[in-house]
Amino acid sequence: MTGLRLLLLAAFLALPGAGEGADPAPVSSAGPSADPAAAARAAYRKGADLYKAGKYREAIAQFEAADRLKPSPALQFNIGQCQEKLGDLAAALASFARYLRLDPAAPNREAVQRSVKGLEARLAATGRQMLHVTTDPPGADLTVDGAAVGKAPLDAAYPPGPYQLGAAAPGRRSAARQVVLFPLQSLEVNLVLEPGQDPAVAPVLTVNPPPPPPGATVPEPAPRPVERKSWLGPIIAGAVGVVAAGAGVVMGLQARSAQNELLAGGNDRSQADALASKAQSSATAANVLYGVAGAAVLTGGVLAIAF
Repeated sequence: MTGLRLLLLAAFLALPGAGEGADPAPVSSAGPSADPAAAARAAYRKGADLYKAGKYREAIAQFEAADRLKPSPALQFNIGQCQEKLGDLAAALASFARYLRLDPAAPNREAVQRSVKGLEARLAATGRQMLHVTTDPPGADLTVDGAAVGKAPLDAAYPPGPYQLGAAAPGRRSAARQVVLFPLQSLEVNLVLEPGQDPAVAPVLTVNPPPPPPGATVPEPAPRPVERKSWLGPIIAGAVGVVAAGAGVVMGLQARSAQNELLAGGNDRSQADALASKAQSSATAANVLYGVAGAAVLTGGVLAIAF
C-alpha cells in the first residue's frame, strides 16, 4: 500500500509540538520523559526509522508505544503497514479496521479499502476470513458460539460458516444474532443493546402426585404412539445446500482465476476492465450461493430436530 510517508507525517503532526525542525525531547537515563507528547514523538520517529530499515516488528513496538502515550488513528495505519509487510494478514486487517473506525473521514480511506479487499482475498486462501463485531454502546462483553472473546470491538479471523454472536453489558438487554461468515469477504456486524434488563426465567415447579392408598391398583400408563419421522424435508434442504455450495465453489474459483489473471498484468485497459468485472460478479455470485448453502444447511438441521 502506498502513502506510508503521508500518514506517518499525519501521525507526527497530530502530536503537540511537532513540526518542521522539531526534535524529540531527550530521555534521561533515570526514566522516560515527563512529557508524554515528547516521548510519543520520540517513539514515533524511532518507529519510522525502523520501518525504513525493514525492521517491522521493532517498528510496531515503537508505534504502539507512541499510541499508548498519545493515541492517533494514523498510528494504527502504520502498525497495519508493518503487519502487512510481515505477512500477518489477519493482524493487518484488524489494524486497518481500527484505523477506519477511529478516522471515518481518513483522506486515504478509498485506497485503504481497496488494499483491504486484496488482503481479504489472500486471507481467504488460508481458510479464514475476518469477522468485525461492534456494539452500541461500545465495550460490551462478546461471545462467539457461547465462548467469551473479550470486549467489543472484535476484529478476528475465523473459518467461514455460521456463528452465534452474543453481547452483554450492565444495565442493558443482551443482544444475539446468527450470522454466516462467507469465504471471500469480511463480515461487519453491529449489535445494539437496548436499555433495561433481560427478563427473568421463571423456574419450572414439578408437583408429585399423592401416593395411591394401600392395596389400590395402579393402572399401567398407556403406551405412547411411536412417531414416524419424515426425513424428506431435511434431505431436500441438505441437497439444496450441497448444490448451492458446489456452485459457490465454482464461482469462487472463477473469481480467483480472473483476479490472478488481472494481477499477472499484460492486459490492455478493456481486458483489465473485463477481468475486474468478471472477478467482482463471480465473487458476488459465490457469496450469494454460500449464503443459500448456509441457510439450507441450517434449515435442514432445524427440520431434522423438529421431526
